[in-house]
Amino acid sequence: MAAIFPMGRILRGPRVFLRRLDRGQAEAYQRLLERNRLWLQPWMPEVPHPLTVADLRKIIAGEHQELKRAQRVDLGLFRAQDGQLIGKVALHSIQWGVSFSAGLGYWIDADLAGAGLMTEAVARVVAVAFEEMGLHRLWAGVQPANRPSQRVLEKLGFVREGLHRQELFINGRWQDQYFFTLLETEFYARRAQWVVKGWLGD
Repeated sequence: MAAIFPMGRILRGPRVFLRRLDRGQAEAYQRLLERNRLWLQPWMPEVPHPLTVADLRKIIAGEHQELKRAQRVDLGLFRAQDGQLIGKVALHSIQWGVSFSAGLGYWIDADLAGAGLMTEAVARVVAVAFEEMGLHRLWAGVQPANRPSQRVLEKLGFVREGLHRQELFINGRWQDQYFFTLLETEFYARRAQWVVKGWLGD
């Protein structure tokens, strides 16, 4: 999988691009997380505080190791106009064998939420998951109250299959999650539309 996502490879969309983070971007990553700590608090596991640049370098190194083991892919999300780091997209919990599936996670700077940037980013990562990694099924868990995140998946054709009750302990309590999925055949049925919208970039 490292051959699919080598350091330096860029996935381009109309207004964003994605690439793996390196240790030199740990400071920008740290600033982004600290600025969005309260924004992310209801939806994600707690961001440790204080979170140092050294901590982020270790996290980035750990992401590289998990990619080498073909367990997950973590990509930084950047704004095309100025190259600013504005979020993350990840394929996690990757299963091969009889499953060929992965979970999808994503978040963006609070100041840029709702502008459609995350839809472009997720579409680009989904395309690589199906076209290059050969996955069969992608899934994502989203809390019922997180409508913006649900809209990203709905625009891309993910199907809401059901509710996972009290699945994750986040923000001090057990949280329910809606379970969304997209199959390889469903992606290819929509691919032409994504090309017209420019989501698949290069």
